[in-house]
Amino acid sequence: MNAMDSFTPDQFESDSNNEDLIKMQHCPVRGQAKVALKSSRETQHAIRELRETLLNCGFCPVVNQCEFQEEFNLQIDMVIEEINEEWGW
Repeated sequence: MNAMDSFTPDQFESDSNNEDLIKMQHCPVRGQAKVALKSSRETQHAIRELRETLLNCGFCPVVNQCEFQEEFNLQIDMVIEEINEEWGW
């Protein structure tokens, strides 16, 4: 469970009014963040499975000539770079 899932209105200081609480509960950023986190967990799972599958490459007779693995690594590098640029890093 992350901080967004465990957020409760009583975490605000006592001087916050109900209108502020309602606005926070219906925050569009909160909903989109949940979507992004769910997607990232699915991606993490897929990458973990891929990594386990890539262990088979050690048994492949053409591992030293594999163009797929080189191309895939380049694509991953590009995706990471795009994410960093999009996020502003």
